[in-house]
Amino acid sequence: MALDERVAALEQRLQLQDEELQVLKAALADALRRLAACEEPAPGPPRRAGPRGWALPKGPPGRAAVSNGPGPPKRPGGCSTSPSSPKKEAPPAPGRR
Repeated sequence: MALDERVAALEQRLQLQDEELQVLKAALADALRRLAACEEPAPGPPRRAGPRGWALPKGPPGRAAVSNGPGPPKRPGGCSTSPSSPKKEAPPAPGRR
């Protein structure tokens, strides 16, 4: 009887994994569809390509567009803009209480 129970347990496990696989396939298809929608070019006149094939920004560069190195610009104080990150609290001034 132990063999029959083992086979039944394996069949049930196989069914659960098959259902999970279907859910994962649907989630992947949705993510790929949303990614493709984000990567579609916006309607309008075509933009010129830069020296390496990058699209050049429209208009004169603003102060925020100038970068001194790779990566996103740093915020003063190193604070994160994510609402889920912990907030840094400034230490109290030495002469105040």
